[in-house]
Amino acid sequence: MQYTKLFPTLFNGETADIIRDHDNAPQAFALAAYLISRPEAEIFGIFRFTPNLDRHHLGMGLEDTLAAIETLTKAGFITY
Repeated sequence: MQYTKLFPTLFNGETADIIRDHDNAPQAFALAAYLISRPEAEIFGIFRFTPNLDRHHLGMGLEDTLAAIETLTKAGFITY
């Protein structure tokens, strides 16, 4: 299993500012980093994501994962 490198630009810019304004910013950034770097990620997007299973990789509860998805959706980072 191989993960992608992350660059600091993930945490800069307008989208990052929107995420940072939410109470669950740490969880949202963790989820964003996971979605970008996971082995199944492709340049065109991620086509298989199951919050109930993938939350174990992040060490978050289902409610935290769903809240992070909502934050990333509001920021325009993902469409779910």
